[in-house]
Amino acid sequence: MTATKKYIEQLREFLAKEIKAKPEDIKDNQIQRILGIASSTMSRYNTEQSQADDDVAIIIAQYIGVPPMQIIGEIKAEQARKEETKNWWIEQSKKAVGAFMGAAILSATLAATPTNSFASSKMQDSIYYTNFD
Repeated sequence: MTATKKYIEQLREFLAKEIKAKPEDIKDNQIQRILGIASSTMSRYNTEQSQADDDVAIIIAQYIGVPPMQIIGEIKAEQARKEETKNWWIEQSKKAVGAFMGAAILSATLAATPTNSFASSKMQDSIYYTNFD
C-alpha cells in the first residue's frame, strides 16, 4: 500500500469517527471534495498509480493530526530512485514526527504551569507582615 493510500484511509477513518459512521460509509467523492482533487486523481490514488502532491498531503495531515512532513517524507521516500535519497526522506519524516511530539509535550507542560497572576495571588494569601519595633 502506498503512503498516499494509507493516509487517505486514515482520513476516511477520521471522518467516519467525526460523524459516528463506518469508514466504508465515507465515499471517495466526499474525500475528493475535501482534498480538492478530481475523480480521476482519486482513482489513480486508489489503484496506486499516483501519489499525493504536497498540497494534498498537507490537507490530509491537518485533518488526521500528523505533521505534514511525515506524509510528504513517506511519499518522497517511495518515489526516490536512489537508496540514499530514500533514506534521507525517511529520516526527514522521522524528524518531523519527533519535533511534532516534542512540541505537543512542551505545549501540554506549559498549559499545566500556573500563570504568574495565579501564583502571585496564591502567594499574596500567605504573606504576613510583622513589625519588630
